Amino acid sequence: MKTRSLSLALLVGLLSVAPIALADDPLKELIDQEVPALKDGTRMALTDVERAILDACARRKFKAIVVEPGVINARWENRGHSFDVSIPYTNSTYSIRYKDSVRMDFNPDKRRIDDAYNEYVDPAGVGTEKLP
Repeated sequence: MKTRSLSLALLVGLLSVAPIALADDPLKELIDQEVPALKDGTRMALTDVERAILDACARRKFKAIVVEPGVINARWENRGHSFDVSIPYTNSTYSIRYKDSVRMDFNPDKRRIDDAYNEYVDPAGVGTEKLP
């Protein structure tokens, strides 16, 4: 009798968390998003775009590194969950591209991932929400 009660309790417990474990969204990648022009209509210097992206990464708790001029790799980590993105940029556009993840329920066939990923890259995501 105790075994049956324990089994029922475990089943109810598993069913109650199943929707959370299976919750996933289509993978969002931001491609060729516009870097706003300055007030006088000119474009920001590439180093200024880089600094703005690095600052935005820091605000969102990403660890970011400049791989080469025009490319930043960034990693978000929280309690054993993580994902990596590549952020290629010019003085006129930037993109946020998924690279890899751990414990984010990524399904490569369906291109779906835990909704936390999309929350961190949306809408301007890691990039340029505070560009002048």
